[in-house]
Amino acid sequence: MVLQDAQTRLFFKAQAMIQSEVRYHVPRLEDLRRPELLIGMPTNLKLDLFIIMIMIRDRSKKQDVV
Repeated sequence: MVLQDAQTRLFFKAQAMIQSEVRYHVPRLEDLRRPELLIGMPTNLKLDLFIIMIMIRDRSKKQDVV
């Protein structure tokens, strides 16, 4: 019984952390430059990556409203 209670608490704590840290994360411009810095991404792909990240952010905001 104690083990099951501890597992349940751990699960809900992990779920809360994922929601607060990952689900609602809004990338900064520095975050978006990371792939460019790692692999030398061409200039035209930087803009595409930025647009994709904005679309993902906007979509997640719309889902939160529903």
